[in-house]
Amino acid sequence: MGINKSNRSGIASQVDVLREKILDAVLLLPTPTETLVHRGKEMLALKEATKTNEEFAKALSVGGIKKREAYNAMRVALVFGVTNTPRAAIAKTGIGKTKLILLARLDEVTLDLLASGGAYNDHTLDDILRMSARELQRVIQSGEDIICERTLTNKEDIPSLSVEDESDKETEIKQSGKNEENKKQYCRELLKVALRYSDESELTAITKFIEHMIACALAGKYSPGLNAASYEVYNKFAISRRAAK
Repeated sequence: MGINKSNRSGIASQVDVLREKILDAVLLLPTPTETLVHRGKEMLALKEATKTNEEFAKALSVGGIKKREAYNAMRVALVFGVTNTPRAAIAKTGIGKTKLILLARLDEVTLDLLASGGAYNDHTLDDILRMSARELQRVIQSGEDIICERTLTNKEDIPSLSVEDESDKETEIKQSGKNEENKKQYCRELLKVALRYSDESELTAITKFIEHMIACALAGKYSPGLNAASYEVYNKFAISRRAAK
């Protein structure tokens, strides 16, 4: 028995409706990066629920979750999981998990600017979406090297203020100092978060980066009188010169 024309059109209509429903369902599915952010929030909640790092590691082991994956997810959630921020939209661009994890190394201000049409190290978000993870890693490393180089750049001599300008500039100088301290406090808190949610290998990397930054600062301050730099380090940290040899 054949299918008449009315039945055919009815079936075709049902197929079209089903196709639309499937398409809508697919569009509503979270991207892998959004899933990573959600997973990171779950890991953060688990870490808060466990009292020690050992308990947290055990919970991860029971769940079959690799430690590095958990820490990467937590870092991503801390950076991109804050709703109503420009950077949160980056996780919805289909950028890919590896590149999102790499971007989580940048500070929040930089990421917000990047998501709002700005650039990092002369690369826009569109540029980053097109490049590979390896290329992005090189861009970020280059940006970190530039920051270090800036610490070595000699500051221009600040011209002395005339008597009539001193009173006008006093408030501005105080405000500038306050802003600088606020920036330092923000960086301190950011470092605390990084230290708390980093695994052993990442802590080693952070330690090496801090060593590099200190070396840059000391070299810029004392070059070529490097002996003075060693004396400052010894005295500040009460290190015995004999023990250090």
